Amino acid sequence: MKWTLISQGGAADQTLGKALAGSSAAGNFDRLDVAVAYATLPGVKALALAVGGIPQVSRWVVGLDDAISQPEALEYIEQLPGSELRVVKLTPSRRFHPKMYLLWSSSEKSNAAAAIGSGNMTVNGLRKNGEVAVILTAEAAKEANALKKQWREMWNLGHSLTVQELSDYKELFKKAKKQRKKVADIGAAPPEPDPHEAVGEEPTFDGSPKSATIAWLEVGSANAGGRDLEFPKAMMPYFALSASPEKRRFVTVDGQEHALVFTKRVRNDMWRLMLNSASIQSAVNRTTTRPASGANRSDLAIVFRKLPGTKKFNMQLLKITSQEFKNIVKQSKGIDAQFVTRNGPSGRRFGYI
Repeated sequence: MKWTLISQGGAADQTLGKALAGSSAAGNFDRLDVAVAYATLPGVKALALAVGGIPQVSRWVVGLDDAISQPEALEYIEQLPGSELRVVKLTPSRRFHPKMYLLWSSSEKSNAAAAIGSGNMTVNGLRKNGEVAVILTAEAAKEANALKKQWREMWNLGHSLTVQELSDYKELFKKAKKQRKKVADIGAAPPEPDPHEAVGEEPTFDGSPKSATIAWLEVGSANAGGRDLEFPKAMMPYFALSASPEKRRFVTVDGQEHALVFTKRVRNDMWRLMLNSASIQSAVNRTTTRPASGANRSDLAIVFRKLPGTKKFNMQLLKITSQEFKNIVKQSKGIDAQFVTRNGPSGRRFGYI
């Protein structure tokens, strides 16, 4: 069995939706089986876009635990031609919590592919959240049957949704939604997804910094003890900056949030971002971007990733020699989105994905 690991929400431009799209395009599938803890109506539509449309025959098993799955999603699935829906509620003793998407062929017995990971059938789960998944592609009928068997284990936990059960669940969902809003209002959870949210294809980079998901810059010779980073004016649309000074918030790998300020240098039309020692410590476990050898030119690059729906950014400091950074540079090169601040040895590379 072939397998591929993907991570969503990190430095690479990977999503569960894109992985499913790749599997769907590579195989001649006419069946879709889904087992998820939580489902939203936009999530169902995002999945349909990813797999090129829901096949004529599909089966869905969706959890009702925690009252997170949207009633609109359940009703939408039920009206899909050729679909069969089961729901599962295991509380209070345990929780239904799988995330499995299975594509297979009813005529080619060895043809099946499954995505198994942490992403629920929501727009965030398929495109935005920090998620991981493994994509398993069968190479023989025995392997395809093993994937189908695992999915049936989840299916067998479910039952058909009755009219009364749906009515009762709608009331429960309404009450739970009010409680979740309180949690969201204090910043401890994202806002409740809108079931009527318009869902289009996943956005792609059109060459404009404003539309990029990821931006990166070699640190070079940072001033102020290796804390004062200079950015080319060309990068400012990525951060949606218009005035100086202007504050943005950055989340480092340890989960800490740092409010940092951009200022414009009139002399050379460059912008500066003053990192503090705490933000560098959070990002790379040292207090300066300068290398331990004491050299002035940094051995690091700074990598930003937009956090959707906010003016916040994930921030990483990566060794220029690291494979993770090399992969980011390779992706930028592949779409002609790598540049240099100036020609010559003092120039620093920067780019977008």
